[in-house]
Amino acid sequence: MFCMLKNKSVSKINDNRQVIVSGGNLVKMFSMLKNKSVSKINDNRQVIVSGGNLVEMFSMLKNKSVSKVNDNRQAIVSGGNLVEMFSMLKNKSVGKVNDNRQAIVSGWRV
Repeated sequence: MFCMLKNKSVSKINDNRQVIVSGGNLVKMFSMLKNKSVSKINDNRQVIVSGGNLVEMFSMLKNKSVSKVNDNRQAIVSGGNLVEMFSMLKNKSVGKVNDNRQAIVSGWRV
């Protein structure tokens, strides 16, 4: 879904699975969106996308940082390869992974 994003930052994901993505080519980004809801685009080229599978959203992201995820699908990930980070998770709960790749994940389904 976000496979076209390069050098982007995901700044917040909240309970209703909204994602704020800043920068990049919005045309390329939206071309991959299916059945999503875009609620805001501002001057900073940020977009809030709700719905969808967060694992699908992040599966193609590399060297990105997720600063905040709430609700039962919690994750704090900074740097590293998110594909490596989430690829082995099967309804598991990861307490913490450090060393520039931090993750607190609970209740995610890959």
